[in-house]
Amino acid sequence: MTTKAALLQRGKQAKIEAVNVDGELIAYVRRMTAGERSSYRMEILQAKDSGSDAIQASQDALLIRTICDESGVRLFADDDRSELLELDPLDADALFEVAHKLNSRKPTEDIEKNLPATEG
Repeated sequence: MTTKAALLQRGKQAKIEAVNVDGELIAYVRRMTAGERSSYRMEILQAKDSGSDAIQASQDALLIRTICDESGVRLFADDDRSELLELDPLDADALFEVAHKLNSRKPTEDIEKNLPATEG
């Protein structure tokens, strides 16, 4: 198998982690693909440019792209933010912590510091 094929295969086999959100319910989150991460970053930049809460936008966008079933199939589409906001906040926090760990090499604290600066 070529290096290119091996890299592409790894992208198709997203890392999935089970999250015990309340002691009873098991939900799943996964690592984003490079394409999903790119659209995630663009969404954060757009939120920051528009004066929206970039931290909340970052959390919402990450959860939308990473909450999945046990096979790694996403449960939320990019435009499902209103549905996502109906989640119990403690469940969302538990899912976010794991999703952030799977998709970042940086600690979860001080997320805003890691957002790119914008001009204006």
